[in-house]
Amino acid sequence: MQTTPAAVALVAAAVALVYANLQARVARAAGADDSEGPPRALLMWYAALVVAGFLATLPTRPPFAPGLTFGWGFLIGGLAGVYAAFEVARSWRNGAWLARAIGLVGAATAGPALILLLFAGNPDHALMGCALGAVLLALIWRLCLGPLAAREPSGDEAASQTRGADLFALVAVATAVATRLGVEHFGGDAAGPHGALRALPPLIAGLSALALIVPSALAAPGRVGGARLRALLVGLVAAAITLVVVVVLAWKVLGVWAPALAALTGFAGFALIAWLACPIEEDGGAEARRPVLEVFGIALVALAMVAVGFKLLHGYGESLALMAGIAPVMVVAAAAGTDRRSMSAPLLAAGYALVLLLATYRLLLEHLPGAEPLQMQAHYDYFALVLGAAAVFGLLAWAEMARRVAARGDETEAVRTLIGRAPGPLIAVVLAPMLLLVLWGEGAVGGLLVGLVIAELAWMMVVAWSTGADRLVALSAAPHAALVAVALVAAQLSPRVAELVELSRAWKAGVVLIVAGVAVVWLVLAAVLGARRPTAAGGESDA
Repeated sequence: MQTTPAAVALVAAAVALVYANLQARVARAAGADDSEGPPRALLMWYAALVVAGFLATLPTRPPFAPGLTFGWGFLIGGLAGVYAAFEVARSWRNGAWLARAIGLVGAATAGPALILLLFAGNPDHALMGCALGAVLLALIWRLCLGPLAAREPSGDEAASQTRGADLFALVAVATAVATRLGVEHFGGDAAGPHGALRALPPLIAGLSALALIVPSALAAPGRVGGARLRALLVGLVAAAITLVVVVVLAWKVLGVWAPALAALTGFAGFALIAWLACPIEEDGGAEARRPVLEVFGIALVALAMVAVGFKLLHGYGESLALMAGIAPVMVVAAAAGTDRRSMSAPLLAAGYALVLLLATYRLLLEHLPGAEPLQMQAHYDYFALVLGAAAVFGLLAWAEMARRVAARGDETEAVRTLIGRAPGPLIAVVLAPMLLLVLWGEGAVGGLLVGLVIAELAWMMVVAWSTGADRLVALSAAPHAALVAVALVAAQLSPRVAELVELSRAWKAGVVLIVAGVAVVWLVLAAVLGARRPTAAGGESDA
């Protein structure tokens, strides 16, 4: 039963990719796209990590998945990411942002749809592997290319590439997580009566990509209104077309209304979030301190969508709301992609990431049914919550250091230098949830994921309140990819690592002391070397 909607989703993704590439060829022929592609060193590093991740999953004993399904999913997500890397490197100017949005949604849809066809009986681990392979692209681009967006006077191209990578990763992860929650909610029988409901998320994503082609004339330069107003109209029309199809499918074919109501909630909620974000560009751009009213409204609407979606279909309802919001969020954010001072694009992505993080937390609960520690009863759980909330300030510190590194050389040298510094944050993303699990159990991991939601909110407030160069640095540190990656690692590996590792109290204390000692030594050395090494301009430098 799930084969047909998955096949339709894959065909829709293919049509979207063909459309995006045809538009790119037209732009190149007209001289409107002079892109040289993504940085070669960055692309090679990403591809190498994807291949290494696939090879690392060859063992079939725990914590890996039998049949190599996780590894194949990671490889499929990585291949989609390689395509997305070239897509985001193309021009976003004038009306080209719509073609970029369509291409990225198509790439994000293809992975989960293909997995449902290849691993129909057991797609669980492959879907999570696909999500991690996709978010890895955004994480690497944000760490190594994002800091170039804060450089003066250039940086718009780096900003468009990193924001495009973020959007691709958010949609790909949302589609994979939604499908995974559908499998959890309706059971593992792909041929059963609810098989089509499991494949509904990639179908909605694919239909959104196709529906965006229909009102494409509204995106053409010269139409009434600014780019973001035109984008909002395009997104709302496309989302309405998709919603009509979903309602008809739920009513006439599947005979259930709950998925349609969850999708309607997402359509209304993300339309309101996009409307709140659109006027943020006025009144002086990066030089104006924004009131937090828009941020507060985005957070409230996101939480309201989660509450309604959970009431309808638990975690699957939350994720269907994410699917319905693809069109308005994607195109409005894409329309602002070339403006590195834009707040609407990052805040839209943040609102989307808030719902996604809460859906991923629900996935962790599904993986750990009946786990009492997730009720946040131990003080270590609150310690982990504070640690997760403080993650955003670590990312801001990284962004400031990386901006200074990027300002010292040309783009190629800066990217290579940042590639050499990126393994530390990447390792922290993978090890942080696992370390907390080993030390303090599953409740600490749950606390960490709740803290990540607070971290996303804190970043939104920092961006709204900062101005000028400080805002550019904060925007270059957009935490969506890192926070989602931590949540995915926790949701996928926690059940398996918990079965394998059991340390005594003495060993736990020793591990804490070692980690704390390494962190303190590293911070002291960074501060000392940073104070002693002047830049060519005579200012401060980072170690």
